Amino acid sequence: SALPQKDDSNKLLQHSAHTYGLGGPDSISTILTVSVKVIILFAIEHLVRIIIEKNSHIDPILTVERNRHVMARHIAVDFISLAICAYIAIKNRHSVCGELFTHGMKWGKSDSMSDNDSESRVFTYHPASQQLMVWFCAYQAKNMYDSIYWDDGIEFLIHHIFAGLACWGGMFPGCCHFYAIFYFGLSEISTAI
Repeated sequence: SALPQKDDSNKLLQHSAHTYGLGGPDSISTILTVSVKVIILFAIEHLVRIIIEKNSHIDPILTVERNRHVMARHIAVDFISLAICAYIAIKNRHSVCGELFTHGMKWGKSDSMSDNDSESRVFTYHPASQQLMVWFCAYQAKNMYDSIYWDDGIEFLIHHIFAGLACWGGMFPGCCHFYAIFYFGLSEISTAI
């Protein structure tokens, strides 16, 4: 007989896909987890800033403090966050949306993905997608702070608001996890670079 799966979704901090449980964590746990990840991003950015400052003699561009801070932001926050999101998506692409990869090349044929299964694709919970969206939400929160701090402009603020809301809407009430792998993970590979 199969052993029952342990539902760890009641843990206060969610750190890996298996701790996201069978039905997903609650919003308080998610907010706490996002907050911890944002603090980690601040710490990594500060560490990268120190490393760049110690090596500022390499190029005259790095002698300007603002340039060092901007570079640290893009390396520590943008690249690392999006690389993590891309990694989670690549690692879990077959478990979440294997049906798409199996039948993606067969559009219009009898054994292609069925429109009758669209409800299942929209409303099925996937712990890996939840994990991905928590990371993406933390990235958007830190990026929103950075956009305000560095006065990036209203278009970036609007982008971060809508991306964060789309991510939160995927986590709560918990829909479109099938699509999250692409939109919050695979599509970010090029952005990370």
